[in-house]
Amino acid sequence: MGYCFVYTLTADNFSPDLEDVICKEIDNLDIFEEGDCKYGWGGYGSWSFCDEDLIAISEKFPNVLFTLTGHGDNADDIWRTYYKGGMLQTDCADVVYKVFDETKLHPLEDMKGG
Repeated sequence: MGYCFVYTLTADNFSPDLEDVICKEIDNLDIFEEGDCKYGWGGYGSWSFCDEDLIAISEKFPNVLFTLTGHGDNADDIWRTYYKGGMLQTDCADVVYKVFDETKLHPLEDMKGG
């Protein structure tokens, strides 16, 4: 099946007259479990050609910004790719832990609400 991830896709900066056309293009990918232009689309699985698919769609709607966010099976695999006008930009998330602060130590009961 390949590497799986949870993914969400959003479309921004589209005119209302394009909404149905964009939704049809995204639905034709047969990748997403559900979604629409207003709230985005979501799914889980392997999508080996996501870049190729979304570059092709972004070429059809050059003024629309498509954003694909993914969370892979590996805990540190969190990324976001932007597609616009047939081009893409990918960034990985940076996980940053706060520095230890002894003043924030508390007994376990505080976390349980007791």
